[in-house]
Amino acid sequence: MHHHSPPTRRALLTAASALILADRASVAPAAPGGRAARDRLPTTAVHRPATECPAERGRALPARARAPDEHPTLRAGLFHAGPGEPSRTLATAATVRAPGDGCLAVARDRLRGDRHRRPGRRRPSPRRWPGLRVRAPAADLPRPAPPPLPACPGATLHDTGHWVGWRRAAGCGGRAAVTDFDAVDALLAAVAPEAELPAPEERVRLRESARLSKAQVARALGVSPTTLAGWEAGREPSGETRTRYAYLLDGLRAKLDPPAAPAVSPPAQDRDPAPAGEPAPAGAPAADDGDRLAEPRPCVLCGHPAHHEVAGFAQHLDPADCEAASAPRAVPAPATERPAGPRSAAAAARPTRPSPRRTPAESAGAATTAPAPRAGKAAGRTPSKRAFQEPAPTPLGTLQDSVRAALERHGGDTEAATADLVRTAIPDAMALLDQCRTGARYEIVAHPPLPNILRKKTSRGADEIWEARPKWTRPALPPGPQEITALDINGAYLSALKTHLPLGALEHHTGGTHDRRRAGVHLVTPPEWHHEHELPNPLGSRDEPGPLWVTEPTLRLLLRLSSPAYGLCEPPVIHESFTSGSTENLLEKFRTTLREARAEALAAGDDVTLEYVKAMYSKFVATMGESNYNRELYRPDWMHIIRSQAFANLWTKAYKAYESGLTVVRAMGTDELHVIGDWRRVFPEGRGVTEVKVKDVYTAQDDEG
Repeated sequence: MHHHSPPTRRALLTAASALILADRASVAPAAPGGRAARDRLPTTAVHRPATECPAERGRALPARARAPDEHPTLRAGLFHAGPGEPSRTLATAATVRAPGDGCLAVARDRLRGDRHRRPGRRRPSPRRWPGLRVRAPAADLPRPAPPPLPACPGATLHDTGHWVGWRRAAGCGGRAAVTDFDAVDALLAAVAPEAELPAPEERVRLRESARLSKAQVARALGVSPTTLAGWEAGREPSGETRTRYAYLLDGLRAKLDPPAAPAVSPPAQDRDPAPAGEPAPAGAPAADDGDRLAEPRPCVLCGHPAHHEVAGFAQHLDPADCEAASAPRAVPAPATERPAGPRSAAAAARPTRPSPRRTPAESAGAATTAPAPRAGKAAGRTPSKRAFQEPAPTPLGTLQDSVRAALERHGGDTEAATADLVRTAIPDAMALLDQCRTGARYEIVAHPPLPNILRKKTSRGADEIWEARPKWTRPALPPGPQEITALDINGAYLSALKTHLPLGALEHHTGGTHDRRRAGVHLVTPPEWHHEHELPNPLGSRDEPGPLWVTEPTLRLLLRLSSPAYGLCEPPVIHESFTSGSTENLLEKFRTTLREARAEALAAGDDVTLEYVKAMYSKFVATMGESNYNRELYRPDWMHIIRSQAFANLWTKAYKAYESGLTVVRAMGTDELHVIGDWRRVFPEGRGVTEVKVKDVYTAQDDEG
């Protein structure tokens, strides 16, 4: 005796019910014994009434089983063909429909106990028909009108020309939407054709012709100058950035390379054709090469009256006419006729610039000695387009224009204009730097990766770099009262912009040697300094012994002082370094522009420009490190190097005063030097960058005992 599981018993009861409802109970099969046969039982129960239903509806089925698409009678019987069925006719003329009122639906209804559908009820619901996709390769065939949608609210038919299917919406007994087509749509959107870009050399030409720096273009595109340099070297951008870059290049090309205007030929009625039947002289230009003048005007070649004009200039069409008119009256012209060659014809046809009227003797000499103009490309050459462009603004002119604009905005109020300019000094300095770097050899890497020694340990703390800031006072003064002059070094930070700066990201090196072609920061053990009673220590005021990280200017100063030319100390011991390839002229144009603006402001007594320039270079140095006021440049290594260069420059001036016989009393910060003696024979006095000015004069002496 067989024991069947509950699912099997339910399947048997369902099959028996279907046979009874179909009036076929006498043909009920025996219960299957194998597991595979039991699994096929529901399919068999559906198949039998589905195959008998067409015969009951008067549709003859083929003797051999065939696919529904191969036999129209079987397809119509199984799926029905009523207009109310959800269906879709593809471009290939194939119709896709759901099994609604056909025999297959009837068989399933009988098997599951469903009742007949009420009028107006549509089936299947989106739950039973979650999606149907059919390949439609013939996308170029006529497209039929969309079929009626299923009764489920929000259900939509998706047809891209290659795939077709229904999408169900929320409230139809399922998920909110079928996501497979959404993913396909996203892929199709990503595969859209990319914008075309010109060749790399053309990209460079367009940018340089527009006098734009890489930093300006990169800022407009939202990328770094290094990325833009890669595009100009041959790399290809992608996505939305590529579209913006192509739009920029197309706009530059439209402005810089406008289409040439078509040549305008003179009207036909204004031409002076040769009389009919009269042959043109040999070598003479065609009759339509020039317009006939109502009144003769001086020829631009010989100065004698001419009856035609070429390109707007009165001119003899035949060179022989110029020679005849310019020849001296006393010498008769030769009777023989000289044939005119192609060079003479080209000379006559070439439009020339008007020249001052010459005497007949000068014209004759010019006609016999000057060679005829060469025909070809040079004959039709026009002035370059750039010759008619306005000259590009210079960095100095841009700075001065900013000052004039500020004064105009504030109605000539110098205090308000100065405050306004000082407030915008940082962005103005960065814009001036971009303008000064246009066409430069090296690009500025604004945000390179940095080693940990250049990062602050806390938000208000400091990094590990020692800038060698001096704070030195002479231990003992000469005996007696001494008159001490405090000198102020002009433009200390401005002069310090000329220093060796690393170009790219800093790379770690060990080995104990110094490469003068590179710059950065170095971990060194400094030498002992034995001249504290006469000169400040080049390392500044440092009490802690042992190794420390110093900048490039400090290391170069220590190496120079340890050389035989100075012999003031031992060379420092270098342990490791973070360096990159360097140049001393990276900020040179920026520095000279500010220096010239400062000099002109001093000469004109322009205090507004003077304060503006001072704010620009001082804030530029102060904010190029980790600062919220300048996010365009993040180079704390540069900030330390420029500051250290200013300190090294002050030490050099102190040594110059010492070598010249002055007594150095104090060295403070970047620009304060106190000396005893006649300092005017050592330093020029004034407010220029290379000059010093008196800050204070006071008398001091050591206490006795």
